[in-house]
Formats: sequence, structure tokens, C-alpha cells
Amino acid sequence: MQLVKEYAHLKEEDLLGRIHRAKEELGDSLIILGHHYQRNEVIQFADFCGDSLDLARRAAEQKKARHIVVCGVRFMAETAAVVCGEEQVVLTPNLKAGCPLADFAQLDDVKQAWEELQEADVGSLVPVAYVNSAVVIKAFCAQNGGISCTSANAKVIVGWGLKQGKVFFMPDENLGINAARECGLSQDKVVLWEPGKTLGGNEIEELRRAEMIVWRGHCYVHSSFAFADVERVRVKDPKAKVIVHPECPPAVVEAADGSASTSQILRIVEEAPPGTSFAVGTEVNVVERLNSEYPDKEVFPLKRSVCEDMAKIDPPGLLHILESLVAGTPVNVVHLSPEVRKWGALPISRMLYVKARR
Repeated sequence: MQLVKEYAHLKEEDLLGRIHRAKEELGDSLIILGHHYQRNEVIQFADFCGDSLDLARRAAEQKKARHIVVCGVRFMAETAAVVCGEEQVVLTPNLKAGCPLADFAQLDDVKQAWEELQEADVGSLVPVAYVNSAVVIKAFCAQNGGISCTSANAKVIVGWGLKQGKVFFMPDENLGINAARECGLSQDKVVLWEPGKTLGGNEIEELRRAEMIVWRGHCYVHSSFAFADVERVRVKDPKAKVIVHPECPPAVVEAADGSASTSQILRIVEEAPPGTSFAVGTEVNVVERLNSEYPDKEVFPLKRSVCEDMAKIDPPGLLHILESLVAGTPVNVVHLSPEVRKWGALPISRMLYVKARR
């Protein structure tokens, strides 16, 4: 910890210079992956930028790189670790950069819920783990015939799951409910599961009647957006197109002109004609970067919402990681058990297979 504090006191010029030198010394043995929610002072060092799934794909493609540094929250580093080769080392600049959304689904709670549902005989269950979940949750899904999904393909994956049985979706309730609506499910066919309560706070008949059971959990960045924010933009800038992330509350998604994953938002803005105005409901670093990259368009936040956990990744932490690699004593390595490594990538593979068959 003392070493990190020493890095934090470096002047910006020295800090950035040492990062560049460490990257140069490590050469092709190093790949730095940066999530879109990162600040520019971190993103500038990334070899590749992307959303959660993009980073996992990039990690899997890096056959020559010995060291993969993931500038994102912990579950992203874990996901990268399960898809990389066993000889590769995945690291993160800050092991304390977690994800409150992923934390809503704890493995013991999920196992307990699964047992209760089995005992209640509610029908054939298909677990679906949002990619924004801990790797042990993805592994649990794989062991029980389940699959993973992203915010971009949630509708497709939920639709696939509904053909197999009753979907047990976790951990984001907003994404689950929005995907269910897109699949045409009526409100009475979707029930919420409250961890810690008997039968998730539901009656057996409700669970048997339901076609989708959605875990209670949310992303604080996206659940902060409200219907009133959309209404305010409609009055202030009637020509602006309101695009929100599907982790936003259903009322916000319904009021917006469209919902899209981070990567889809980037593409929508890129492809829009000059002069288009967008109010975007997602993490503010993405929005501000888009506004800077496309000066011929106006891109502004629906409301300022910051991922404080992403902000825990910073240049001093990145330098700490890189110089530990140069010294041959890597720190903040993501360690996974052989069983989790074996099962963790399977639901992602299943997801890609389902998409490929569409």
C-alpha cells in the first residue's frame, strides 16, 4: 500500500513518462484493455477500448501477450481471466474496484434460491447470468445448463431461454424486465426475486405462473435516471434524441427514443448525420468523450451519473502494475480456481453460439 501512495505523489509528467517507459519495456508481452467508463487519463494508455464483452473478446484474442491488464472493475478482469490461456496473467490496477450490481447476486444466495425453486416445483428453469456478474455466478449458470447475456443481446438470449423453459435472470432487474417486455411478456408473467426472503417474497402459484423470474439488483449509475429527466430534455431540447442504457428503469426506457448498450450507443452517435443532438443516459465519461470526438454533433448527458468504482482505476495504480511486471514481481493478479476457470467461460461460449445461429 505504501508503494501505491508513493506513486500517487508523483508529478503528472513523471507519472505519465514512467507509464510510457514501462509499456515500451514490456512490449508485445503486454496488452492494456480499457472499459469505456474509464476517464481519459486512463483510456489514453489502453491498447483496446470496449464494453464488458468487447474486453473479454479482446483478451481471448491476445495469444502472444503474456500479461493482460484490465482497466475496469473486478468482474471484467475475472471474465478476461476465464477466457484467456492458462499461461497468461490477468491483472487489474485496483482489486477494490468492484461492482455493486454484480454484488447483488452472491453465490450462496443464488444456490439457496435455486434449491427453493426446485423444491417448489415451479417448472424447468434456465439460469441467465448478465455478463455484469461475478465469474462464480457465470460458472453456476454453466453447471445448471444456463447461459450469459450482455445488454446488447439480452432480448435474444431471454427469447432463447423462454423456448427452453422458465428464465431465471440475474442480477439486474431493470435489464431483465426491459428484455422481458421486448420479448412480449406481460407484466403478470414476470416476478421479482428478493434474496433473503422465502421464495424470494413470492407465493408458489406466482412462481409457477411466471415465465421469468428476475433477481432484485440494479446498477446505481443507470438506476439514477428517472422519467422526469427525459421530460426535462423534451422541454429544453425537443429535437434531441434520448438514448438510454437498458439498465435504466423501465419507465425511462419506455419514455426514451431508444435503448442501447454502450457499444451500440457509440455506433448510433457515429452514424448519425451532422447536427444531430443526443441526450444520453449512461455513465458520464462515455457521454463526454462522445461529445469531444464528434464536434459536428451535440452529445450531452441526460443527467450526470458517475461510476465511482471505475474511478478507482487511476494512472498511479496502472503504473504500480506495470512496474511490478517490469520487476518480475506482478501484483494484483486475478486468481481463479481450476473449477471456476473450467466453468466460467462456458455460458459466454453458449451465448456466442446462440447469436451465431440467429
